[in-house]
Amino acid sequence: MNTDYIRDEQQKIIDEINNIKWDNHDIKPISDGIVDIESYLNADLKIMWINKEVNSTEEDADWNLRDVLSVLRTDDGVVKGWAGTFNPIIYTVYGILNDKNWKDIPDTWVAPEIIDCLKQIAYVNVKKIPGGAVASKQDLNSFYKEFESILERQITLFNPDIIICGSTYGIIEDTLYRIYDEKRKLKFKIDNSDKRTVFFKNKEVLIVDALHPNSRMNKQDYCDGIINGVLQWKMKRFN
Repeated sequence: MNTDYIRDEQQKIIDEINNIKWDNHDIKPISDGIVDIESYLNADLKIMWINKEVNSTEEDADWNLRDVLSVLRTDDGVVKGWAGTFNPIIYTVYGILNDKNWKDIPDTWVAPEIIDCLKQIAYVNVKKIPGGAVASKQDLNSFYKEFESILERQITLFNPDIIICGSTYGIIEDTLYRIYDEKRKLKFKIDNSDKRTVFFKNKEVLIVDALHPNSRMNKQDYCDGIINGVLQWKMKRFN
């Protein structure tokens, strides 16, 4: 699939997201997807990150996650208010794409250029309607059941090599099984991996069941737990 095709198809999905009316909510939906299509397609590995929802209660919000993530870099690091979730994502993505662990990755406020790795990913939320600081499990499941087709179309169109689920695997596993035609879980054993991060493989796709990046888990353990698993998978895949 070429860049123009993906751009056109992604725009169709974005238009559908922007027209969502759900459960009498007056808050506008926040669209998401591939941050920069050319950078995503040219990356060594296409990474798709799936989190729960945007933490925002602005009823008249007129923005989208693709644009925000493309300008998240400042001279002092990540834009204020976004570092809690996105610093761990940045370190993890940068580590995967550059074969580096936490100790070898500079801090975003020291080397803000590493933030640009966000332009190489697809970032989506299960629930396109923003919520509060703590995601409601009932709301997430209800939204997922009603608008599951949007997420399925995003995954199919983006065709990622790696899907990282930030506390969302249990919500979307039916979609993943349907897309990849899996009838059982295939655990990928990772040496010295943190037990809170589980890896599933299906043919050429690696699916990571991780905690939310802003969880209370130690950030080095969180990032390295994902990075180390992916790097081992990369060695098996390409050797």
